[in-house]
Order: sequence, then structure tokens, then C-alpha cells
Amino acid sequence: MRTVSSEETFDLHAPAARVFPLLCPAREHDWIPTWRATIVHSRSGFAELDCVFTTDTPDEGQRTWVCTRYEPSRAIAYTAFSGRGHIMSLNIDLEPLDDQRTRVHWRRRMIATTEAGNTWIDSLVPERISAATQTLARLLAHYLDTGAMLRP
Repeated sequence: MRTVSSEETFDLHAPAARVFPLLCPAREHDWIPTWRATIVHSRSGFAELDCVFTTDTPDEGQRTWVCTRYEPSRAIAYTAFSGRGHIMSLNIDLEPLDDQRTRVHWRRRMIATTEAGNTWIDSLVPERISAATQTLARLLAHYLDTGAMLRP
């Protein structure tokens, strides 16, 4: 089965304590115009260890996500299981640069579990993955700067 990995790094003009809460399936509705997540399990209603939520997009299909790492203001990770034959792990590490800036390390790894998953992974050219992460970085930076969602 095929795999593909990507790693992007970008800086935000906000402390990690402001960035971290936005890396949550509920809070991403505040800054990602196309984000649609449904919380399945969470004691708090927000991201936490073992939080489970679902998404459904035309490109990626339905996914069930599990929060597998939760270290406030430092790191968060999710594993997403797709009905289209692939699994994705997303690891986000926050590195404080000073009191007002944070470096974000955004790593993804997609793993095919079926031949259909292999086909999907084959369609993921590095430029497409990078562009998607850069879009998220721009949306997050705008929200942190203005408190408003950047609309297309």
C-alpha cells in the first residue's frame, strides 16, 4: 500500500496559547469557510484527548477523526479514517518564537489501506498538499490578526 507525507512550517503573529485552541474541530468553524465537522464524542465539546468527530467533503469523502495527542499550547494530533481506503495522521507542533510569535510545524501522512486508497494517494501531488496547508496558514493568520474569517 502507498503512503505520502508532507511537512510545512509557517509562522504566526500570535502566542501559542492563542493558536492552540483554534486547532479544534469546533473552533475551526470560526476560521475555515469550508469546514464542516460534527462532534461525536467530547466531554467538553472541544478538542481533547480521544475527542471523535466526523467530516464529509467531496475530495476526501467521509472521515472519522480521533484526537490522539493533546498538549495545550504545544502539540495536537489527529488520526482520520476514511471510507475511501486511506488513513491520515495530522501532527501539529507549536514552537514559541517569543511572546507574540509561534512557529507551526504541520505534518501529514496518508496511508492507503485499499487499492482505491492507492489511487487517491497517487492523485496527491506535493504541490497540492503544500497549497492546501498554505491556505490553512493564511486563513488562520487572518483570523488571529482580525478576529474574523477570511471569506473567498
